Amino acid sequence: MQKFKLTMYSVYQYLRHLFSRKRIIMYIGGYPNISNVGDVALFNAYEKLFIGHPIIHFRGGRIESFLYSIYKKADIVPLLAGGTLINHMCLREAKKGKEIFGPLYVLGTGVAQTSYWANREGYSLQETEWKEVLKDSPFIGVRGPLSMEQLIKIGISSKVIGDPVLYLSRPLERSLSDNDLTVGLNVGSSLGNVQGGEENLKRFFQELAQTLKDRGYQIIWFVVCPEDLTITEEIARLTDTKTIEKVYLSYEEYFNKVHGCDLFVGTKLHSICLALCVSVPSIMIEYRPKCRDFMMSLELDNYSVTTESCNTENLMSVLDNIKTNYSSYVKNLNSHLAHYQKILKTSAEAIIKKEDD
Repeated sequence: MQKFKLTMYSVYQYLRHLFSRKRIIMYIGGYPNISNVGDVALFNAYEKLFIGHPIIHFRGGRIESFLYSIYKKADIVPLLAGGTLINHMCLREAKKGKEIFGPLYVLGTGVAQTSYWANREGYSLQETEWKEVLKDSPFIGVRGPLSMEQLIKIGISSKVIGDPVLYLSRPLERSLSDNDLTVGLNVGSSLGNVQGGEENLKRFFQELAQTLKDRGYQIIWFVVCPEDLTITEEIARLTDTKTIEKVYLSYEEYFNKVHGCDLFVGTKLHSICLALCVSVPSIMIEYRPKCRDFMMSLELDNYSVTTESCNTENLMSVLDNIKTNYSSYVKNLNSHLAHYQKILKTSAEAIIKKEDD
């Protein structure tokens, strides 16, 4: 019922703008209507990048596809949504979107890595079909260098323009005090699709939280979607670190709460991305290759550790390194944030201009 209501709302929005002069941005794929602050922030970022243009979410369902095919509006920009969508799950929406609206634009989308997914049962990147979808795309900008390399393998050229959420950044000058340091932590589950296994990840974060607490750090847990609450509450209980912030729908709220952290260690990509957006030095515990792809785009891959190789001793060493080079980390981070804010805006403007020509 919820899916039907969301589809009807998208159809209503489409019909409302059908005869207006406003160009519609058709947001193909993605998950802007679920309780996950990363997916919501992505949609918010596109709203700001294409300010003045209505953005409508397209799921590729039969009802909306039928109506959009009949009531066509010429002034539409078909945009492959943010997230790691060039994968086996979102191909149907992409193919249907292209069929109805024409060649797709790609702005900051991630590409699934076959090196990770190849051994998962029933998985296929479906390279041939994706090449057919993307071969005539007027603009393809991807999240990071691993995404770009993956597309090169199937004969598709692209450029790295960063994760769209970086456009929401508010770079800040930061300094580190001598005591009372606060560390934000984020841990999550992912239907078993975690490098090294979810039990190992859980054990690592329990050890890390206990070590940080024993060394006098203040700890705040950040939960970015309801599915991650159970594992977070369990570790918090076991380590008596019970301050938990649940932020599912508002990047503004997340900014306000993570702003008070001096350091951040997280698993979910956008838990880290949003912390970095307000210049909080962070370490990524990469549960999938997309996390390294993102950190490489900011030249922070030295601060990205796989869930298979992470241990508390090594993590504390990386944390101490950040503390020693805190000012340098923040300065370099802020430079990259400014760079991607500019390139994302320039790319969005170029897309609109191309449609004007």
